[in-house]
Parts: sequence; C-alpha cells; structure tokens
Amino acid sequence: MMVDSTPRVLALAGAILFAAALVTGAIASLGLTGQLDADGRTLLSAHTSGLMGSSVLFALGWSLPLIGFTASGKARLAWLMIVPSYSNWLITTAKAFLKVHGLGPDQSPANNVVFVLLTTFVVLPFIVAAIAWIIGLAGKPARLPS
Repeated sequence: MMVDSTPRVLALAGAILFAAALVTGAIASLGLTGQLDADGRTLLSAHTSGLMGSSVLFALGWSLPLIGFTASGKARLAWLMIVPSYSNWLITTAKAFLKVHGLGPDQSPANNVVFVLLTTFVVLPFIVAAIAWIIGLAGKPARLPS
C-alpha cells in the first residue's frame, strides 16, 4: 500500500509559510518605526497573509480525508492552494518595498505589475481552489482505509 504524501506536503508548506510570516512580522516593526525603507502597514499585511495562508494549508490538510478526489486530484488541489498562499505572502512583502498597493491599474508601472501578479497568482487561483475544495467536500466522500 502506497502512503499519500499530500498531507505531509501541506503540513510542511504550512509550517514554512508560518515561519516566514513570523519573520515578516518582525520586519514589519522595522518598517512601522521608520528603520526600514518599506511600507510597514503593507509588511504587516504580508505577515497576516502568511498567517492566514498557513492556516488555510493546515485546514486543507486536515480536510483531505473528507474530500472525494483521487490521490492525484488531492495533490493537484494542494498545489492549487500552496501556490497562491505563498504568492500572496511574497508579492505583498515585495510591494511593501515598492510602496504600491496593486489593487487596480493606475499610472504606476510597478503598481500595475503588482496588480497583474496578484490577480494571476493569488486571486484567480484561490477562487479556483476554493471552488474545487467545495466540490471535493460536497461530492462522494473518499473511502477511508480500514
């Protein structure tokens, strides 16, 4: 019998992102006090994004036995959640140093790049992953090993 490594991958990805979020929180204090040339509030947002992303990865890992997908389907869902979780933390951290928001297109090329990156690697993948997660939970439950 082959053991599914997806829960371990999600747990590891969540733990690493959690640690990165904690470090980002420490760096945010430097930005908030003016000791670092970065937007401290955006760094605080990156810190929060990392904490939330790691929580989502842990929750997905916990719910894997309840999802009615094959092992490869569960692995695809895991990566569909890992990539935007890390992207959200990383892009938000980067935009703190660029001092842009990236919430919509404007006259700033840096802002527009951040907007496209957030839309492509965070917003759209998270929406697809959330829908897939719901479908997996609402469908026929996976058969649990006895």
